[in-house]
Amino acid sequence: MASALALVAALLFALVFQAAALDRGRLAIIQPLLVTTVVFALPLGYFLTSQTVGRREVIGAAVIVVGLAIFALYGDPAAGVRSRPAVNGRSPSPCWRACARCS
Repeated sequence: MASALALVAALLFALVFQAAALDRGRLAIIQPLLVTTVVFALPLGYFLTSQTVGRREVIGAAVIVVGLAIFALYGDPAAGVRSRPAVNGRSPSPCWRACARCS
C-alpha cells in the first residue's frame, strides 16, 4: 500500500513539473519531449522489475524516436499564429472567447 501511495505521489509531482514546463515553454516543444518517457520506461522496466522487453516494444520505441526526430526536424512551431482568426468579425465559439481572455 505504501508503494502505491509513493507512485501516486511521484505521478502528481511529475504532473506539477509538466505544468510548470508547459507554462514556460512552447507546447509544440515540451509535449514531444514528455512522450519520450514511454521510451525511457522500457529499460527502466527491464532493469528494475525484470520485465521482458520484446521485439514489439523495441519497434514501438524506435517508431516513437523516429517520429519525434521527424517532428523536430520538419515541424515549425514558431511559424504558427498566436490566436485563431475571427469569423465574420467575431470568435467562432464562446469557449474560444473565454480562452482568448486568459492569454
